[in-house]
Amino acid sequence: MAVTVRTTLNLDKNIMQTIKIMAMNKETTQTKIINDLLAKAIEKETVKSKIPKYLIANKNRNPDRKEFKKNNWDDESIKRI
Repeated sequence: MAVTVRTTLNLDKNIMQTIKIMAMNKETTQTKIINDLLAKAIEKETVKSKIPKYLIANKNRNPDRKEFKKNNWDDESIKRI
C-alpha cells in the first residue's frame, strides 16, 4: 500500500509538458509517470553509507565487539557505547 504525500515541486515548463505528453501516450496519470521516473533514478543512484558497518547496531542492539577490537578500540570505549 502506497502512502500519499502531498508536496509542491517547481518544475521547468518543458519538463512538465513532456510528462503530460508521456502520461497521455501511456494513458496514465502524470503522478504515476513522475513516481516511475523518480523510482528508476533512485535505483540507479548508488548510495554508500558514511557510517561503517561495525558501528551499526545488530539485532541485539549491541555493536559488534570483534570489529571494534580490529579497529583499535579498547574494551572501556566499547562499554561507554
